Amino acid sequence: MPRLVLPKGAMSCMLVAAAVIINHASAFWVLGCGKPVVVERLDPIVSPGTVSGHVHTVMGGNAFTSNMTYETTQTSQCTTCGVTKDLSNYWVPTVYFQAANGSFVSVEQVGGINIYYQQRIDHTEIRAGKKIHAFPKGFRMLAGNPLLRSYNPHSLEQRAIEFVCLLTNGEKGLPPFPGFPNRTCDGGLQIRIRFPCCWDGQNLDSADHKSHMAYPSMVDNGVCPDTHPVRLISLFYEMTWSVTAFNHLREPGDQPFVFSFGDPTGFGYHGDFVNGWDADLLNDAIYDSSCGDSAGGRINLCDTFKPYLQDAKIQNECPGITSEVVEQVAGVLPALPGCNPVQNGPQDATMPDCSPR
Repeated sequence: MPRLVLPKGAMSCMLVAAAVIINHASAFWVLGCGKPVVVERLDPIVSPGTVSGHVHTVMGGNAFTSNMTYETTQTSQCTTCGVTKDLSNYWVPTVYFQAANGSFVSVEQVGGINIYYQQRIDHTEIRAGKKIHAFPKGFRMLAGNPLLRSYNPHSLEQRAIEFVCLLTNGEKGLPPFPGFPNRTCDGGLQIRIRFPCCWDGQNLDSADHKSHMAYPSMVDNGVCPDTHPVRLISLFYEMTWSVTAFNHLREPGDQPFVFSFGDPTGFGYHGDFVNGWDADLLNDAIYDSSCGDSAGGRINLCDTFKPYLQDAKIQNECPGITSEVVEQVAGVLPALPGCNPVQNGPQDATMPDCSPR
């Protein structure tokens, strides 16, 4: 076989190119948010200007309101997240325990939320000259489907959601569950959701708040579809709930937890994002090598963010906002707030009619 001889300097160029590809395919940083800015029935994406259908746990800037724009986010006095120039809001449905007597008890969220900003792009896209973009001003999106009550392993959207049963006392870790696990999790229940990162390049939102975005072919990486050719920075939420407080009220093998929208399966989990970033700063971080693999996810090593970092103490000192909806959402409740009867499935949930008769 003839020996392949590369031109002088070609090997070093190839190595540099390969390093760029690897960096953009796997690099990330973790943005921590210390506490919720509010827990209430508001959702400015799905229910702008009015009360939303179910309770959400909301992180981020303290200008969160029922009808907000990018300009609204910029009026935040502070954020409960780790970078002061990120005035975005991140929210997910709240978890409740369903007691044997039919009442519901709010589950404590612990440790805030970890938001992974991942520089995901396929090597074929890099070779084609594509790059990762920061979220544009006014951008918003939703991941997941609250009506689902069954699991389809072929759905990219459902594969983007994981329930991790955290264990203690040296117990061997378990593989992720696609929904609520029917066992105790002595270290807490961690729920993860990955957002789509392929954008149509035109719309900041869409009618269903999802169609302007798509997942790449392998969920967390792979190739973007031709309909959504623009690669945005990838979001991944990780939030933990203190389910161990209810261990003494459970029977072996049961699953007593339910989301605020009446889902006891977990298959309807979803997350929302409203962009409030300083777009130039976010873009700089995406291409700052100190924010890449060498940082191992540690945001404090990212040079771009260093002037704007705040620790957990300062995050937690950011004053929350007064709830716009006057109702009890924590403690022991006779029913889930709003109109949210528990729907077990496996058929998709329906929108209940709770109007007075």
